[in-house]
Amino acid sequence: MKFLSNPWFTGIVASIIAGLILYFIFGVGKAKSKQKLNGQVTIIPDNSAKGPIPGSNVRSTTPTDIPVKPSVTPDEIDKYLDHLPPLQREASAQNYVGIKVSWAVKLKSSFTSGGKQYLMLTYGSSIFTNVMCQIDLAKYPEIRVMKEGHPMIVEGTISSVERLRVNLQDCTFIF
Repeated sequence: MKFLSNPWFTGIVASIIAGLILYFIFGVGKAKSKQKLNGQVTIIPDNSAKGPIPGSNVRSTTPTDIPVKPSVTPDEIDKYLDHLPPLQREASAQNYVGIKVSWAVKLKSSFTSGGKQYLMLTYGSSIFTNVMCQIDLAKYPEIRVMKEGHPMIVEGTISSVERLRVNLQDCTFIF
């Protein structure tokens, strides 16, 4: 049992244990798999528990089949700002301006202001976290007949963050 007190032996055992922890718990060094999408081979890290494939350009007619690019969510923004002292919220909200997002949302309502048409969308299961964006009805005429609660994907750039609402600009929609 003298070998247990040998620093070389303990160092090697500690390194092996640390390596196993990194591999099995954190996934560091796991092999990447290849997936073929539309004739292109894409290397995909083994992060199946983390959500959809980043950079995937596969589109479908059903919003539930459309891969959503991972990004900060309206709920995460609201939760973060809610935990800050009230006088720090406005300045911290400005840090989100300019971030490009892709969110699965549902149609809540629409309104006209200044001759422009806007949509109010809800994100996730929360009816309080709203996403607002301008829509071009000539480009998306199908929105005229959609019912409240219709699922869609909205992609755009955050233009401002207010209490319980995120405003997007340069929006595109996938129905």
